[in-house]
Amino acid sequence: MTARRAILAFLRLPGGLFGGSVLLGLALAAVLAPALVSNDPLDIAGVSFLWPGEDQELPLGTDMLGRDILSGVIYGARSSLAIGVLTGVLTCLFGVAIGVVAGYRGGAVDNALMRFAELFQIMPSLLFTIVLVAAAGPSTANIVAGIAITSWPQIARLVRAETLRVKTSDFVRAGIVMGFADARIIARHVAPNVMAPAVVMVSILAGNAILTESALSFLGLGNPNIITWGSMIGAGREVLRQAWYMTAIPGAAIFVTVLALNLVGNALNDLLNPRQEVGL
Repeated sequence: MTARRAILAFLRLPGGLFGGSVLLGLALAAVLAPALVSNDPLDIAGVSFLWPGEDQELPLGTDMLGRDILSGVIYGARSSLAIGVLTGVLTCLFGVAIGVVAGYRGGAVDNALMRFAELFQIMPSLLFTIVLVAAAGPSTANIVAGIAITSWPQIARLVRAETLRVKTSDFVRAGIVMGFADARIIARHVAPNVMAPAVVMVSILAGNAILTESALSFLGLGNPNIITWGSMIGAGREVLRQAWYMTAIPGAAIFVTVLALNLVGNALNDLLNPRQEVGL
């Protein structure tokens, strides 16, 4: 399937069209943030506790410090999406590497790597991430690494199962008979044929990463130098009863983004699953 036909098939799926449109809009807003809003999200822009609709120059109101909530949402999209995408890609790369090696080599190597994966699976992922970020420091890099470290086992197990299926294929057996090195067989024949489920998981993991980062920021473990949707929710929890909009607006942004990511993941699964037929 060519790239053009794949894109057209993806857009014909309702979930893919809606989710892709939402994510494209958020990405454009994040990139064009300085042109869309004039206020820095961390600077005081007006009087505090200004409700949405009270001031045309501040359409979503202000928080308890007088910061522009619209600026926070738009700039928060930049940081939250970056954390989600980086975490998803990093988790995918590490999980695929572990899963392919475990499934292809089998035996003691497979057993050791899967027992290693189980060490991370038996621990509550959010609690483990909190401990890692608290110990390493609340920076963006540490947050991404902490979430990725606790998320890779599910991709590794999924890719391992696909690798066990692919390595019995004729083209892999032919490579072995011809004396190709294991690294060459894995890189050229195994890995490309097990990437489909991993690609689908990237969107789901990105959504989970955004939720996890929001939880960390809510607990005061986010990067204090940047604005994220989670930090906005964490800041607004102190005045939740008298100014619920401060948490509801960034919370709605998280909900829509995670929903879009999951819809894109489902659409990719329908498109890449060979047992599904997508009209072209």
